[in-house]
Amino acid sequence: MIEDVPLIFGAVFQCTLKMITKNFEDHPEHRLKFFSLLRAIAAHCFPALIGLSSQQIKLVMDSIIWAFRHTEQNIAETGLNLLLAILKNFQSFVISSTGHII
Repeated sequence: MIEDVPLIFGAVFQCTLKMITKNFEDHPEHRLKFFSLLRAIAAHCFPALIGLSSQQIKLVMDSIIWAFRHTEQNIAETGLNLLLAILKNFQSFVISSTGHII
């Protein structure tokens, strides 16, 4: 499943992000599902996120910031939960990679 994330990213991420960032009103169902997908990837395929290019990681982080600044509470909450999941996974990833807490 981890090897599929870059393919999903290439097929879905950039075109969906472009569609949902035009304004805050259009495509609300796509927004929520988009950020839910990112949260699922962060929760279950975190090494795949680490393996993305620096430009792709920047897009992910920019989209998370965009999500938690959203005017709709459910999208903002999903964005904050996604950020928390990424931070927790990154902490665990660093600890498991080094064998000690940095």
